[in-house]
Amino acid sequence: MVRYDPMRVVVVTAGMSVAGAAAGAVASAATVAVAIVAHGGHFLFEQAVFGLAVRLGVALGAVLAPAATWLLLRRVPVGRAFLGVSAGAVVGAIAGYVLPTVTDPFLQPLCTGAIGFVAAGAWLRLRSRSPAGRSPAGAAVEDSVV
Repeated sequence: MVRYDPMRVVVVTAGMSVAGAAAGAVASAATVAVAIVAHGGHFLFEQAVFGLAVRLGVALGAVLAPAATWLLLRRVPVGRAFLGVSAGAVVGAIAGYVLPTVTDPFLQPLCTGAIGFVAAGAWLRLRSRSPAGRSPAGAAVEDSVV
């Protein structure tokens, strides 16, 4: 069993939370920008919508990024993990905006964005598993003869 320094875990988690907040803000702003362009560029209270989306993205990113990283994406490089789940969230949210509205028009992209986030995280986790007999980098493990 490997023991981790608790202070290091706290510092890394805090760093992932800050990075997740930034990634969430960018992802939610990108989603709203695509929705505004798709709507013809005439969106009522565009600044208010951007502000709400960014605040929501910051809050969700700050919580979900560390949780997803520690639980799902431990073997995925950090940059690939953040880019992958952010892209999944954006694609999911845009799909929720484009699809026919089943629930609240604000809640649907939020839910489909969460589904995209989780699906991208699961896909990245599956892609990061190393096959038997291979190192995590993908190179063949060779027995050294001394």
